[in-house]
Order: sequence, then C-alpha cells, then structure tokens
Amino acid sequence: MIGSFLMGLLQTTSSLGLIGGNQPIAWLKASSPFQKYTSLHLAFRTGFCGSLTTFSSWNSAMVVTLFGTSSGEQHTVATCLFRALFGYIIGMETALGSYVFGKKVAEWIYYKFVSPEMYQEAVAIYNMEDKGVYINPNLPTFERRFLVRIDNISETTTTDDSMDRTEKLHSWRQSTEDVRRIGHADIQYLNEIEETLLLNNNSNKVSKELEEIAIDRGWDITSLLSYSTSSKNKQLLMNNASSSSLSPMFAIVLLVLTYALLLLGLTSISHEESSYHETYRTMIYAVMLAPPGALLRWYLSGYNNSSGKHNLLLLLPIGTLAANVFGSMVSICCVGIEYT
Repeated sequence: MIGSFLMGLLQTTSSLGLIGGNQPIAWLKASSPFQKYTSLHLAFRTGFCGSLTTFSSWNSAMVVTLFGTSSGEQHTVATCLFRALFGYIIGMETALGSYVFGKKVAEWIYYKFVSPEMYQEAVAIYNMEDKGVYINPNLPTFERRFLVRIDNISETTTTDDSMDRTEKLHSWRQSTEDVRRIGHADIQYLNEIEETLLLNNNSNKVSKELEEIAIDRGWDITSLLSYSTSSKNKQLLMNNASSSSLSPMFAIVLLVLTYALLLLGLTSISHEESSYHETYRTMIYAVMLAPPGALLRWYLSGYNNSSGKHNLLLLLPIGTLAANVFGSMVSICCVGIEYT
C-alpha cells in the first residue's frame, strides 16, 4: 500500500493531467532544486517503490496459501482456497486504491499550494469541455489560454510582447477554431503540429506530411511557424524545470563501493547456522540482488506500448507485466526449494 501510494504521489503533472507546465514532481514547486534530478525520481519510483511493494513476494505468499506446502509425507501448510482468493482481491484492490489515492493527494497539493491559480483555469476548462471545446493541457500557459479564449484569468506574458506576434497566433487560432471540438477527426493532427512547434524548443518545423495536411485543411501554419521561431517566444517556452542527471561515473563508483561494503559485511558474519547470522546474511543478499532487479524492471518498462499506438491490446504494459511474471516465477521457485 505504501509503495503504491508513493508511486502515485511521485507522478508528473502531465501524467496526472494537471494544467500548467510539465513538472517532474507535481506537488513540488517548479523552482525546487529536487525537480532537476530526474534520475533520482526514476530511482525512487522504480527502485525504492518497486522494492517496497514486493509484488513477487506477496504473490508467492498467496500461492502458498492457495495450494499449501508439504515436505515429504508431511503436510506443513494447509490449503486455504477462500483465504487466498480473498487475499488476491484485497491485495490488488488496496494496491490500486493506494496508487489512485497518491495521485489525488498530489493533485490536491498542486492546486492548493503549488499553483492555486491553475485551479481557476481547470474549472474554466471543465466548463468549456462540457460545451464540447477541446483543450490541449500540454501546451504552454499563454498559448493554451489564448487558443481557446479562456477569459477572466490573468495571462503570464511579458509586458513588451509585440502585437505582431499576438496577431500571428490570432491568425492561427481563427483558421483552426472549428477543429477545436471534442471528437473532431483532425484534432490529432492539430495537437501534433502545436506540440511540435510550441513545446519543442529545438524544432522550428513540422514534418512535410503534417504541413501538407495543414495547408489542405486551410490552417494558417505559416503564422504559427513564424510565431514559434521568434526569440521572445523561445523565452516563454523555458518555464519548465531543466532536467539534470547524476554523473554516470559517480553512479558506478557509488555502486562499486556499496557492493564492496556489502561483501565486507558478508565475510565478517560467521557461517554459524543461528537465526541471528542467517537473518543478516539474508538481508545482505537481498540488498545485493535488489539493484539488478530494479534495473531489469526499468529496462523492461521501456516496452510498455512502445509502438505508440493506442488500441486496447497495446495499452497493456507488456514490459512491466513481463517483469512481474518473471519476478513471481523466480520467487515461487525459491519458495518451492525452501519447502522441498
């Protein structure tokens, strides 16, 4: 429950569908130094929370409860079918509920303390979407509000913003206004064009295919291209927290030192078969094997919907599912060896 709650709490603003920027940690202010260390965010979500949730160990315990265990002719643990089924249902529901609760807490902190002004916009967007207007929450604040005519909310533009630039964006808005409807057939193309030009600071053009679609639909893409390439617009787009990663060499040195200390601790423990020594040896083995498991889980998660398509089958997180199946198989094999 705690691991699932923390996973929900450590989501980005975009994954939570929140309005305003793309902060790596939604409940922290964009100016927080911790926002820069995206590698640590991944370590917390995949390594710490993944180890804390212990899906494989819980699944193994449920299998033992379901089928029982035996050693030779002796039946050591009785079969408890209904208790196991109840445990599966409660376990999955509590994990899912804790994850959703963590997301809701992050959303509440964001709107209550981090960006309370965005709550007003969220309400305005909800009212407009109720009327069928489509709003892309991923766009920068000014462009997102300007393109759908959200009124009565203070804009975050500079005072010397040129009228010429605003006119170019106004021209783009007029040519695409009919498309900004929920369920419109061309909304996907519109989103891709705007996100490419307004979010990607290194891109000043769209693909030839998208440009031909825009021209064919009568969209004034020339004005949007001109708007996106202006130097002042580039400054407006730098409102997201810059990412930073730990040095790979530092991470390798830290990992080597950690394993050296663990091996030193392992050799210092006598090989007596007392429960005291066995407990500490088990803890050291667990710590040594946890990093490879976390890295494998992170690597396999890259296969989740890797095709970029959105049919029902491909929405299944294949990589994470494979990690859970593999971990459960290894865990239950160890349990089987223990009871043999």
